[in-house]
Amino acid sequence: MRVRENLLLAANVVPVVGLAAAPLLCMMTPFLFDSPDSVRNPFVYGMALAVWSYPVTAGVGGFLALRAYRAGDARRLLRWTLCAYSSVAAFFACAAAGGLLS
Repeated sequence: MRVRENLLLAANVVPVVGLAAAPLLCMMTPFLFDSPDSVRNPFVYGMALAVWSYPVTAGVGGFLALRAYRAGDARRLLRWTLCAYSSVAAFFACAAAGGLLS
């Protein structure tokens, strides 16, 4: 029964550990705007916003997922795990929609 909850808790380790690299990622976001065409591309702005919001979503999502795990609430645990990964998903969605991954 607790296998799913344990897997969700283990999945939260990745974004929380990624918080150590968040300052470096935030300092690298101005390089997204190096190309003259990128200033007019709304997906580049979405990628920058996703990087800048990563410490908040990963930190809050990871912390509250841990609290939900301790409370035994699997539904809240799933929601906060998805919150922890939301900035990563938004970054890759903007990169794919903007054609930057090709």
